[in-house]
Order: sequence, then C-alpha cells, then structure tokens
Amino acid sequence: MYVGLISTRSMVVPDTKEYVEFYEQIEAGNLVSFVLFSFEPGFQLLGHFVKLIAGDRPVIFLAVIPIINISLILLSIRKITRQIDANMSAKYIAAIVLYFAYFGLFYNAIVLRAGIAISVLVYSTTILFNPDLKSFISFFYCPFFSFICNNWNYRSVVEL
Repeated sequence: MYVGLISTRSMVVPDTKEYVEFYEQIEAGNLVSFVLFSFEPGFQLLGHFVKLIAGDRPVIFLAVIPIINISLILLSIRKITRQIDANMSAKYIAAIVLYFAYFGLFYNAIVLRAGIAISVLVYSTTILFNPDLKSFISFFYCPFFSFICNNWNYRSVVEL
C-alpha cells in the first residue's frame, strides 16, 4: 500500500514531474543519452533497466525506487539488530517505526535519488558489524561505497 501511494502520487509532489519526464524521455538501453540529463549515472542506469523491463510506465519506475529503498533499509536494520542482540524483535520493530516516522515519506516519496544513496550507504555499514570482515572491509569501505553512493546522488553523500 505504501509503495502504491508513492508510485501513483500527484504531479504536484516536488520532483515528481522531473522524474516522470526523465523516464518518458530516455530510450531504454541507449546509454549515449546519459549526457542529456542532469541525473546521476546510477539513477539513469536504473531508469534504463526499469524501462527495458516495464516499458513506458512511469508508475512502475516510481514504485521500483521505494521498493529498493525499503528493502535495503529493512535488510540493514535486520542485520544490525541481529549482530547487537539475539532478542531483536522489539528493537527491529522500533527501528522500522523510527525510520518510517522520520525518514520514510521524505526519502521514499520526494527525494528519490537521495533515498537510494542513503539506503545503499546504510546497508553498506552493516558490513562493519561483521567481525570476520572488519579488517579487510574497513580498508576498502570508504572509497568503494562513497563511489557507489556518489553515482546515485552527489549532494547526499557530501552532506553525510
């Protein structure tokens, strides 16, 4: 229901018109068109991928983005709470409620590109909770995930 509300929202919601126009103008698979739009390469690649599969249906494109965001956040919360405490159900639910109460609507419905960047960044931090990988990952973590997030939204990575 949450994703349905976001994907069928009105065009007066900030940035919706720009996202829909971008999606309608891209030619699926024509990666030369990257220079024609001001959106980040990762976001444009996602648009091309969704358009190859779903065709000219911007509602599907607007639904895929919050699905990615929500999935990454839920996986992150589950991994972090599992590493911290075996009895995680109450903490897991509290973290989900806190996320959706504070960030959920803004990052999943309005600033979609920043939402993906932040979701990838949060998910990538779960690697740091794995004690077996900590020494190896900490060396490569910052440059690699900064690059990934930077391809989704330049400004959100700088602000973080």
